Amino acid sequence: MAFSVPTAKPVALVLNSLFYDPIDYTFVIALKGLDSPDTAQIALSSPVDLGGKPGFPASQKPKTALLAYPSGGAQTSQPQEEAYLRLVDEEKSEIFLKLQQVRVDLLINSACNGATASLTALIPESEGGKPIMANGQKKTLLELQPLENPGGQGKADGWQIQATFLTSSVEFDFTTFP
Repeated sequence: MAFSVPTAKPVALVLNSLFYDPIDYTFVIALKGLDSPDTAQIALSSPVDLGGKPGFPASQKPKTALLAYPSGGAQTSQPQEEAYLRLVDEEKSEIFLKLQQVRVDLLINSACNGATASLTALIPESEGGKPIMANGQKKTLLELQPLENPGGQGKADGWQIQATFLTSSVEFDFTTFP
């Protein structure tokens, strides 16, 4: 998972350093088919290991959204209201950052067993006080990048992030699907 613009550079540097050597399952895109062949229910979030299979922990269950399948890919047709990004920092502390307004675009490979994903989301201000140890320093998001709107017009609602990552098919505990 690689973070890029519009992610603020100090935030991207910390997140990229923590995801350079990824944990087992960084992020899961769980799909559940619907009656229509061109849409599915999607839940994007960081899972935990639930006895051999990844699943969503009860305390961090994401909301779901609809996924549409335009030619050659797939994309959320509306933002997913809530998801979680799981970090394991340099002190081996597990940190779940809430994400809001989550969108994903997928370019599905020809074998339909993986994709290149582009994720955009907002880390809300309420997550800004969580300390994260990275690059030898323990800092919060607020310390890394104070919240302000471009042009100095008041305060932003949080930190916009964008990440690109590769996906592959994995077993998933669908009893944890929201």
